[in-house]
Amino acid sequence: MLNSDNFRTITQLRLNTLEILNTVLRENKPIYIISRSKPQAIILSISEYGKLLELKRENKRLQALANRKQNIEN
Repeated sequence: MLNSDNFRTITQLRLNTLEILNTVLRENKPIYIISRSKPQAIILSISEYGKLLELKRENKRLQALANRKQNIEN
């Protein structure tokens, strides 16, 4: 969910690192880090990162199955 509450500048990160980390953990939402008016990085909880990795693994598995099916059909 993107809204202004989810964005911090690199200076805010430097000055308020612990507060930003606590926000990420408490709200379980990512924080986007902005540098020179452009998003440069995202801070997210370990649990959310784990979910992303699992989705990536599942996507690879499904892609491999689709490729096998296509090879069988050809």
